Amino acid sequence: MTTKIVYQLDENGVFTGTTEADESPREPGVYLIPAGCIEVEPPPHVDGKLRVFRNDAWAYVDIELAPAAPDEPLPSLDDMKRVKLAKLNQLSQAIADQLTAGYPEFEKLTWDDQRREAMAWQADNTVATTYIDALAANREIDRVDYLKRTVAKITAFTAAAQKLVGQRQKYEDQIKAADSPEALDAIEFIFNLE
Repeated sequence: MTTKIVYQLDENGVFTGTTEADESPREPGVYLIPAGCIEVEPPPHVDGKLRVFRNDAWAYVDIELAPAAPDEPLPSLDDMKRVKLAKLNQLSQAIADQLTAGYPEFEKLTWDDQRREAMAWQADNTVATTYIDALAANREIDRVDYLKRTVAKITAFTAAAQKLVGQRQKYEDQIKAADSPEALDAIEFIFNLE
C-alpha cells in the first residue's frame, strides 16, 4: 500500500501540519484523504504569517496578536494542552475511520466472529469455522481462500492499528511533557502507517 503526504487544516482553513493518506485497498491510485486535509501543498513558511487555504487557493494572512482583554485571562497551558489533545484525538479517529471505510456497519459487527475463527484456524487448521464457512458459501468462494483472505486482512489491520495507536500515544506524551505554549505549538502530528 502506498501513501502520499496531505496537508491538515483547522476549521478556519489554517495550515496545521502534514499527515499521510493511504491508498485505497479497493481502488488503486485513489487515496483515502483524512477529514480536514487537502492535497494542495502549502507555500513556504513566512515569519509573522499564517498559511490559509480559502477559495481553493493558499494565501498568507498576518498573525494578529491582540492583547487580552483585562477581564479575559489568557488560556492556561493545561487548557492549551486539552485543546491540542482534542485535535490529536480527532485526527487519529479520522485516520482510524479511513482504515474501515467502505464497509457497512452491520458487516463490521461480524468482524469479531470472523477474527476469532480465522485466528483459531491459523493456529490449527482442523478447528471448526462455521461462521466463516457460511460466509464463504454465500460469497461462493473456497472456504480456505476466504480464511486466508481474512487472516491477511486481520494482520494488515492490526499492523496499521498498532502504528496509529502507538504514534497517537507518542504525541499525547509530547503534549503532556510540553512545558510552554511554544513547545506545545512545535508539536506537529505526522502519522505514518506504512
